[in-house]
Amino acid sequence: MKVEIEASAKLNLSLNIEGKREDGYHLISSVFQSVDMKNILTCEEHSDFLFVCDDKSLPTDERNTAVRAVMKFCEKAKIKPKVKVTLSKKVPYGAGMGSASSDAAAALKAMSIIYHNLLSEEEIIDTALSVGADVPFAYMGGTSFVEGIGEKITPLKAVESCSFLVVKPFYSVSTGYAYALVDNTEGIRTDNEAMLRAIEEGSLRKIGENMDNAFYHVLNYSQNEAIKKKMLEQGALNATLTGSGSAVFGLFEDEQRAAYAAKAIENSFVVRPVQKSLFIK
Repeated sequence: MKVEIEASAKLNLSLNIEGKREDGYHLISSVFQSVDMKNILTCEEHSDFLFVCDDKSLPTDERNTAVRAVMKFCEKAKIKPKVKVTLSKKVPYGAGMGSASSDAAAALKAMSIIYHNLLSEEEIIDTALSVGADVPFAYMGGTSFVEGIGEKITPLKAVESCSFLVVKPFYSVSTGYAYALVDNTEGIRTDNEAMLRAIEEGSLRKIGENMDNAFYHVLNYSQNEAIKKKMLEQGALNATLTGSGSAVFGLFEDEQRAAYAAKAIENSFVVRPVQKSLFIK
């Protein structure tokens, strides 16, 4: 048996850091949005466990989230991993777009199919959280309000009929470093409630007005400001950071306008919102 899954990236339309647990995990509140840039994971039955990735710079042991997801699934299901997993990376990593989380989510879905739903959906979500905080959303996808360490997911009204222009700078941002900056900075708050109201109203202009990210304010990189300025000049309703960076994205009312802006901004690409994260081919 063989299954191929396309796994969507995500953007954070708004993001707050709400505190830190005793175990070191940070609490967040954030509006997540799946977008149509996808990694591709293929899983097939095999005599043993084998993992292959087209990006040779990435680890192939349990430091890789797809490998860890397979191992966690097998541990939960009490089986030995006998699959070959092949991963093709399209979503930039170190960008705050959930590239690694989408790999893990795809691996869990593929294992569930290969092993004929051996684990319940609740067990899959629990396993997803044990792999990484963003993996439960990467498994569920769509437009959602995510709280806690990533385990509380509330589906929202779909954000539709818009495009996002994304720029991934040449550098990446360490998530640990970004969180440390937030921990040492007071008074940074984004207005998630206003974003939730804007989404419920279906107003792209209000969604744009309320796009914000706590990490954007503490990282304070000049390149982020320069990218945002260019996007606003090209007609973006607003622009901000996704996740802890380093990618900056702008919201455009239509794809034509976003595509026109992409011609004027180097290293940019257009993505669109989608209402699920995993697509079985």
